[in-house]
Amino acid sequence: MNKQYRQILKRIFIIISVFFIVHLSALLIPAIFQWADIRVHTLFFYLRQFLQGKQEVSPYLVLFTLDDDFEKRYNTPGRERTAIAEALETIREAGSRTILFDIIYRERDSTPGEDEKLVQATRSLGNVFYPFVVNRNIQSGDTLPECTSGKIPWPLNIIRQGKPVKVGLGITPFPELCRAARGLGGITHFPESDGIIHRIPLVYSFRGELIPSIVLAGICHYYRVVPGTLSIAFGKYIILPGATLPGGRVKDIAIPVDSRGQLIVNFTGPWRKSITSFSLENLLSSYDETGRAIPVSSAAPDSLVLFGDMTTTSKDISRGIFEENYPMVGILHNSLNTILTGHYLYQPGHAEQIIISLLVLFILFLTGFLRKEDINPAWLFFLFCIYVLITFILFIVSGRLPDISLHFFAFTVSGIILFRMELAEIRKLMASDDALEVPVVIKPDDSRTPDVPVEKTGEHRESTTGRLKELGLTDTQLKIAGLLTGGLQYKEIGFRLSISATATGRRINRIYKKLGINNKIELFNIVNNKEK
Repeated sequence: MNKQYRQILKRIFIIISVFFIVHLSALLIPAIFQWADIRVHTLFFYLRQFLQGKQEVSPYLVLFTLDDDFEKRYNTPGRERTAIAEALETIREAGSRTILFDIIYRERDSTPGEDEKLVQATRSLGNVFYPFVVNRNIQSGDTLPECTSGKIPWPLNIIRQGKPVKVGLGITPFPELCRAARGLGGITHFPESDGIIHRIPLVYSFRGELIPSIVLAGICHYYRVVPGTLSIAFGKYIILPGATLPGGRVKDIAIPVDSRGQLIVNFTGPWRKSITSFSLENLLSSYDETGRAIPVSSAAPDSLVLFGDMTTTSKDISRGIFEENYPMVGILHNSLNTILTGHYLYQPGHAEQIIISLLVLFILFLTGFLRKEDINPAWLFFLFCIYVLITFILFIVSGRLPDISLHFFAFTVSGIILFRMELAEIRKLMASDDALEVPVVIKPDDSRTPDVPVEKTGEHRESTTGRLKELGLTDTQLKIAGLLTGGLQYKEIGFRLSISATATGRRINRIYKKLGINNKIELFNIVNNKEK
């Protein structure tokens, strides 16, 4: 094995060592890599929005909002809940499958009898789900209210253990409404380090038992899946067996979740540009001359209806990917849409990251031998750019979230080490090469006597160019070799080419490795031997 291939193997070994250390660091201190990846995910969402516009929104998902116009008209004691009850009756006639609320009615209304209308409408529909709030402040005496009996917790079949979010119970609907509801679900979400909610828990852990989120509870009812039949493998998926899709087709649905039972939300785009919402005020205004509610086309059969509060006074907002102030009901809408459309996002696990790294190392190894050149920082940067492009394409096509930070650190550290090695090698070469004198070759027809020195012009005979070209040098390398065999020093060659002496040394170093030589004397001998 010649010196050139030994150099390539040496650099491959260094890169492998760096990749191993970075992977080990990702296992020991994952927070650093997660912090970086989250910001890359946000950037990818922006790029996808720029290239593709808004993503697909399920036609079966309908959003009704309480806006400021609704609040002005019904902002009197008891009127809001009466209006909600009227809206539920209107939606009943449209034949919606499931109705979810992102609004909590914690206390009974002060107006006597007004709550009964909402409770009665909820009970008569039999498909309404209300939310409850959970919190991280777990108290030893926390117990589930009596009104939640039979609704939570859920008896899920755990295939693979994980670390679900441990919570204490916070706020639930008032007891009568709680009992009348078809089911309950949590609506508490936790932002990432950038302040954005990228994931929502589909299940929470309450005193060792699993309770569902409003998203999971609603989706199970929408697909007519009995809660007790669900299976969960933390870090992989939640299986909804025998889900009945709109149109009657039955299939098993696998919802990917992380080790904490969280769904990665696939945001469709900016709020106003991607999500169509209908004002509850407009819905309640759709009455005929007899006062009978007219079903609106937006609440079509087989639809999943979501109610949310977007009034200014509610301040139910969070920081979003595309906006600084993003409605919280939009988080639920995007989560439901992710499941309804099946456009899931997933985070590659450590095993997949290792396989990807091995593939990258194999490509480095292969290209290093095919190019017959050292693996240098510029080549590493080029391959990393190719890797980022492929990662973005996979994000668009398959929903695979990028794990760029791990490979960015690996490529960057490898590049720095290789750069310093190359720089030290070039400086050593420059010091030794500049100390050598190129022998003077006198042509037979030269009128000068041998003791007359040949002036260093930096030019070489045209025959030399052709002969070096046969050895595989490029035009630029031929020019540099000609100047070098003409007797010029590195700084002089750099001045001729308008580059630094170090850059000149880098190029000369590559010429030497391509020809399998160590200094300019050997280069001169190659040319001289060819001429004989």
